[in-house]
Amino acid sequence: MKIELTRLRLLDTGLRRFWPFRSAAQLQSYLLCVLVPRVGIGALVQSAWHAHVIGIPAVAGAFGGALPSVYLTRLARFGVKGPGRAQALAALEAHLPLLGFQPSDTETGLWVCRRRLPQLLRWNQQAVHLAMDANTVWVSGQYAGLLSLRRHLRQVFPA
Repeated sequence: MKIELTRLRLLDTGLRRFWPFRSAAQLQSYLLCVLVPRVGIGALVQSAWHAHVIGIPAVAGAFGGALPSVYLTRLARFGVKGPGRAQALAALEAHLPLLGFQPSDTETGLWVCRRRLPQLLRWNQQAVHLAMDANTVWVSGQYAGLLSLRRHLRQVFPA
């Protein structure tokens, strides 16, 4: 079967492009997992070697260096068109558990999958939504995850 993949588009508009955190839970997990340990390491370096110059760049570097991973979680969407879209939907549903996702909610025409992660690292923006309308299967979720799903569809359904 032949399918056509639409372009992967970011759903952020306006000022949302510049502020990567979409929820308080996402900001909290970023601060607790990235920034707080780096501040502790910076304070430890300052106290051990009395080097006040090392701590500030270490914290600033950690904050700025970890932001690209947060930007990869921005919401995006792509579509699958063509006569093979039902087979593409089945291929996506079979591939999502291999990426660590599990189905959590099934409604009419909508599948929601969430990653199995500790509560601290879990937020709603990590969900992948699969929805089917008359002509297109729409896949929406975080940008990095959708890149992997598009790559998988290109391998399963070569042009």
